[in-house]
Amino acid sequence: MKNTVILLISIATFIACTKQKAEQVSTIDSTLQVSVDSILQNKLSELNATVGQVIVMEVQTGEIKASVGSDSILQESGLVRTASLLAALETKAIKLSDTIDVDNGILAIGKDTLCDHNWHRGGYGKITVEQGFGLASNIANYKIVKKAFENEQAFTEALAKYGYQVKDTSLVYNPLGYGILTTPLQNLTIFNSIAKSNTAIKRALKNSVSDGLAKPAQSDKVKVAGATGTIQLSNGEYAVEFCGYFPADNPKYSIIVTINKKGLPASSGLMAGDVFRQIANILMTEKSSDVEGLLGFWATDTILKTNYKLVMLMDTLYRYVHTAQFSSSALEDNTEWMNKYRNQLCRYYKVNQLGTDTISDYAKADTVIEASRKLWKLDSDGSTAGLTISNGIERTRLIFQQYNEYVRLLELCETDGQKGLLKDEFKAWIDLNTLMSEIYSDCVYLRYWGGSITGPVRSAGILQILESHISMYQKDRSLLNDNFYLYKDNGVFMECAKNLLLDCCQSTLKEYVYEDEKSESYKELTTVAKQKVSTLPIVIGKWIKARESWANETNELEKRDEKNTSEVLVRLSILISSLR
Repeated sequence: MKNTVILLISIATFIACTKQKAEQVSTIDSTLQVSVDSILQNKLSELNATVGQVIVMEVQTGEIKASVGSDSILQESGLVRTASLLAALETKAIKLSDTIDVDNGILAIGKDTLCDHNWHRGGYGKITVEQGFGLASNIANYKIVKKAFENEQAFTEALAKYGYQVKDTSLVYNPLGYGILTTPLQNLTIFNSIAKSNTAIKRALKNSVSDGLAKPAQSDKVKVAGATGTIQLSNGEYAVEFCGYFPADNPKYSIIVTINKKGLPASSGLMAGDVFRQIANILMTEKSSDVEGLLGFWATDTILKTNYKLVMLMDTLYRYVHTAQFSSSALEDNTEWMNKYRNQLCRYYKVNQLGTDTISDYAKADTVIEASRKLWKLDSDGSTAGLTISNGIERTRLIFQQYNEYVRLLELCETDGQKGLLKDEFKAWIDLNTLMSEIYSDCVYLRYWGGSITGPVRSAGILQILESHISMYQKDRSLLNDNFYLYKDNGVFMECAKNLLLDCCQSTLKEYVYEDEKSESYKELTTVAKQKVSTLPIVIGKWIKARESWANETNELEKRDEKNTSEVLVRLSILISSLR
């Protein structure tokens, strides 16, 4: 009864939220809003989706910290299945440990037929209620509701207590979300109330992410609880959703992700869950690294060591990065140093209790790196010199992250041959990265000849070149961890991407070579820049060859590598072209 009261209160909260939209706006975190919007838009573009929405809510206060995308989504939702299980558990007729037989994944119910997503593989057979929920079994959902409620009327009344209004009653389809119009905010409010309660369903929501179809929503920075929802709308589109909260054992934030897309594949975990994971990582990075009150800043000539240990720890990394020669021949030495340094970061993480001890050493290291941001404040008031230093600090972080991602991938390699090919790929990338950075720098200097903005623009571009490779490695790792969906490749073909990058470099360089410039240093820079661009096809070719060899040795990567590689080349092309 207590839990029912809590959830009834959530309905009142939902009503209050919709009536007081103006007040909600005042709680928006503008920085988070921008980040969330970027993540959603990238995913919508990737999926060629028609519409989407993301809402981030603070669990205890109910305040909305970010709300992006369409705010007028009213439609059927597969997330209703969570309320269906909740309602069934409230009757005490069902327990999470009860066994349900879903047989071969196909169930005829009068004129209707329910199918589980794996029916073509023979179904799940006998599973527990908890497993059925985590595996998003339609048959399990129906049998749970059928056992818990006498008739359709009793079930619709139970849903009404959670704010759901059933238009077309059906004990077969209502538990799946059909015949019920709802909004993302309404669904989120219910999940937020669950996060604050002690209901049994919280265990099912946690296991849905750890062991069920919602795995792609899991973060390596924090434990997540939540549920997927996939439903085909009346217009033929699919609504893929994920709603959940974190940390699972002490919830601070709840998030809903809703995406409408045409056609298959339609995977809530792999699509909406991935957006959730990215946002959770941002929030946990910010909050676990919250060292406010610790004063200090990075300036051109000094470090104020208020938090002496952290500043010295980060200063060690900064000085190594900016003195070491990151060449392909120095890969082994740099990797060894980074591995030793990661151990130092982990020790700092534990001693200073920056978060739970359940996340990986890589995540711990990343958290400490992020924590340093609060201490490295520029003493330049946005001057060009200060911006250059800021970019230098970011480069420090990104180089460490790149090596972190490389070692994580290295550990996923199954054979020594794979490890060797990955090393070759990294070495080839370092050579390409070096050349691209030099070409970009030359173009910037020619574009802003003698200008004070040259330094910040140059260093900002080099950061983006680094980020391209980091992003690729993150996708590789996700694939090898079986957390990344193998979409049908509709991307750019390799040869086009190679030629595009070369053409952009040549066009950009040509545009900023001024024939009437008499300066000898200018002419010398022009000559050198042209020589570097002329060698670009060879260096690109070597990296692509090394990349293909590595990908072909790993069963999962080879299916998507051409697209991934092409995307990086296109990204570099856009970066070069943006100078125009």
